[in-house]
Amino acid sequence: LALSGDTLVVGSYERNGMTTMPGRADVFVRVGNDFVHQATLSAANASLAFAVSLAIDGDDLLVGDQIAERVTVYRRTAGTWAQTQQLQPPDAVQGTSFSVSLAIEGDLVAVGRPYFPSFSQR
Repeated sequence: LALSGDTLVVGSYERNGMTTMPGRADVFVRVGNDFVHQATLSAANASLAFAVSLAIDGDDLLVGDQIAERVTVYRRTAGTWAQTQQLQPPDAVQGTSFSVSLAIEGDLVAVGRPYFPSFSQR
């Protein structure tokens, strides 16, 4: 889950081998006392772990894909969400869980990568 103002984002991703469908992020906006569905977001190259992590700040949304080790960036303009970019690790080290946690505030983005090998292991 991620919440910013009146926008709520809910991630749906595969956890236990029950589906082969890629994950997705559903965006809801508050209208009065209710949350109304605004969009369902995915990426052409999304894996089963797309939307394992989410972060939102205003009209900017980050969606993490732990298997693909990338972050898909979306921006909302006039109520429509569009993919603007995909972030990948700056090196070729795989299996590091890049994107397992995310944060965004203004122009600053933080991407978690908990299993990056130490310099002595390279």
